[in-house]
Amino acid sequence: MAWYHWLLMVLCGGVCGWLGFKLGGFVARRNLGAPAAPAPVGSPASPPAAPQASPQPQRQADRKDMVLVPAGSFYYKADQQLQTGAFYIDIFPVTNKQYLEFIEATKSSNVPEHLRSLTSDEFSQPVVWVSRYDADTYCRWAGKRLPSDEEWVRAARGDEDARNYPWKDTIPPHGKAIFGQHKRGRPDIIEKRGCTPHGCYDMVGNAWEWTSQGILRGGFYGSKDVGVDMTLNMPADTKSGGTGFRCVVDA
Repeated sequence: MAWYHWLLMVLCGGVCGWLGFKLGGFVARRNLGAPAAPAPVGSPASPPAAPQASPQPQRQADRKDMVLVPAGSFYYKADQQLQTGAFYIDIFPVTNKQYLEFIEATKSSNVPEHLRSLTSDEFSQPVVWVSRYDADTYCRWAGKRLPSDEEWVRAARGDEDARNYPWKDTIPPHGKAIFGQHKRGRPDIIEKRGCTPHGCYDMVGNAWEWTSQGILRGGFYGSKDVGVDMTLNMPADTKSGGTGFRCVVDA
């Protein structure tokens, strides 16, 4: 090979290598000089909203002191018939004793003042000074719920007609209901007074009772008159010394 051929090969190789180095660096700078965009990932999930306080049942519903109201129709008003499904309802309103058991079991600090010092007779009075929220909390703890307004009316009135008094009389005789005693200051003890067609007691007079719609029914010991049609629409946080409740369970 002539020396000038060899020199030409060396020069060509050097030039090509130099160009390759420069081009490679340029390509490398194009690929690596600017950081690559990160692979897209989903935005961090927002933390779930805190659930509303909804106390879960702490025990199975005890139906021992409840009565079954079968599915059927009834007079919600004199000119309006409605139907309900079957349900169980407490024969008596929730008592001070039962509410104290709930307070002790749940370690609740929301204790009505009058429950802090009870005489032996007062344990069997309807619990009062409870809001609808308080009543609902108790019912859920007991594995039950508040009655709807329709269920309450049916349990109190029966299915035959639109009577205002569970016992059908036009006048609420004393002995069947506690009323007209505003100076009492608190309800009377629970007794078998004023039996309804479905077998409940004390549904009118003695203490108003909450329904799930926030309607109070029945009247209380200080009312001039009482009856199924006696109603008050009150805010859910309302408390009074003449307002209690009873519970229901789906059948």
